[in-house]
Amino acid sequence: AFNPSLSPLQGAMTGLVAEGQDFANIEECFLVEREHTGKVCQETITRLLLSEIAPKATMRLFKISM
Repeated sequence: AFNPSLSPLQGAMTGLVAEGQDFANIEECFLVEREHTGKVCQETITRLLLSEIAPKATMRLFKISM
C-alpha cells in the first residue's frame, strides 16, 4: 500500500525485507517523478540511500509530465 511518509525506495526495501531478500541483491533502481512539481523530489535521497545499501546498483531517473 502507498504510504506517503516513506520514500519509494524505503517502500521497496520493506518489500525486500518481507521476502527475506538482501539489499546487496539490488542491481538497478528505477525512480519515476513528475517534472516541475517544485514540491517533492526523491532523487537525492534515493541516490544517497541506494549508495549505502547497494553500492553496486545503478539508478535510472525518469521525469514525466502529466
